Amino acid sequence: MKSNKNIILFSILVCFVFFNLFSGFIYDFNSSLRTFLKDGKYSRTEFSFDGLPIKYSPRIGLYRSPFYVVHYGLQYSEVFRPKVKKTNSYHWLPDHTMQFWPKSPLEPSLELFKRSADWVVENVQEDGRGNVHLMYRFDWPYPNYPNGWLKSPWWSGLTDGHAITLMLRAWDCFSDERYLDVAQKLYESTLRPVSEGGSLVFLNGLPWIEEYVDPSADETKMSKVLNGMVYAYFGIKGFEEFYGIDGYAKLLEESILSNIDVFRLGNWSYYDAIESRSNIKYHNVNLALLEDDRLRSDKFEDVIRKWRVGRKLSAIMFLIYGPKTYAYYHFLISYFFAVFLLYYILTKIRRFLNVSK
Repeated sequence: MKSNKNIILFSILVCFVFFNLFSGFIYDFNSSLRTFLKDGKYSRTEFSFDGLPIKYSPRIGLYRSPFYVVHYGLQYSEVFRPKVKKTNSYHWLPDHTMQFWPKSPLEPSLELFKRSADWVVENVQEDGRGNVHLMYRFDWPYPNYPNGWLKSPWWSGLTDGHAITLMLRAWDCFSDERYLDVAQKLYESTLRPVSEGGSLVFLNGLPWIEEYVDPSADETKMSKVLNGMVYAYFGIKGFEEFYGIDGYAKLLEESILSNIDVFRLGNWSYYDAIESRSNIKYHNVNLALLEDDRLRSDKFEDVIRKWRVGRKLSAIMFLIYGPKTYAYYHFLISYFFAVFLLYYILTKIRRFLNVSK
């Protein structure tokens, strides 16, 4: 009996270490497995003939997310980095958070970079009020958001702000005035209040770029996502540095610094200001953003120290603090299944060795 208890404890410990080391991989694998079991699709991302991403969700089917066009476009832009004369320009500073985002299976090239940038130019839409946005033409579930859904059409301050970085890089590479024109329009639109068709709201009296803007929702109850604000800030900061403007970026940085406690959940993080809890991916992204040289501040040190504990113990912290979704329970079941499987294997080995004596 004692030997069985030892095997159980050993199995629990080994699986605990394994799940902490590979928590992100396990989380992503589980997501792909659920998609496969439900719809026969293993990957949630496909690429059309032009190399642009098409996402898949079991809840809404196939859709094209403007964010991921921008995201992969920035990945593809890295092929131009060796030719950039001023790699210290803010919009070319390395993005160390990329490791936590999906990587394109396609070989990066200038052609794919240009197609991504051109897609942005061709798909920004005017709203008749002087704003342009990369519109989202599908409904999106968001439990803590007003009414639990964003209804099409809606837009994203994250995507519009992030696209500014892509446009500035595209200008450096291709010298096409269209990219600077779109960057200018996105910059202006992102910084207009939501009430005027932009993406700017306020958090504790300070400006915040809203990632999820459903114009029919109450802006005081919108999400105010941490990573959405920071990526948009990078775009705004890059644009102002590019043009030598002493503008809005300082206020946005002050807002992030002043509001960081809103997103603290012990050694874990909130995804947004309406108390949606981060999953493993977004906790890693939140921490990496605070560690990023483009934002890093001494004021973050205590948060970084605690959130690093969460990253090192991501499996157990996720099970304690993570959002109670299908992914959460799938992760929990996976852990207990792994413990049971390892225990079963070890007991079989022990019995075999005892018989062989």
